[in-house]
Amino acid sequence: MIGRASTRFTGLAFLAALSACGAAPTAADYQASLRGVTAEALGVADASTITVKDEARVNAKWTWKAAVAGVNYACDADDAMRLPSCVQES
Repeated sequence: MIGRASTRFTGLAFLAALSACGAAPTAADYQASLRGVTAEALGVADASTITVKDEARVNAKWTWKAAVAGVNYACDADDAMRLPSCVQES
């Protein structure tokens, strides 16, 4: 449990640090954060093993596709990437 919270905190802290410096987050920053929250939702220890694609932020909600070990998921979270949820597609 601590590992998952730590992964999520690290990703969000990184984005907060970038925002404080005035630098806009890049696509790579969003990808890293989405991998982190996906790892949290799925209980995956190593977020770097997750592939994220088709990410979109619409109406205060993030949606994206994720692949982990050959399994595909449809994921979503709120605007601040909290409460992530992933459903297996294949």
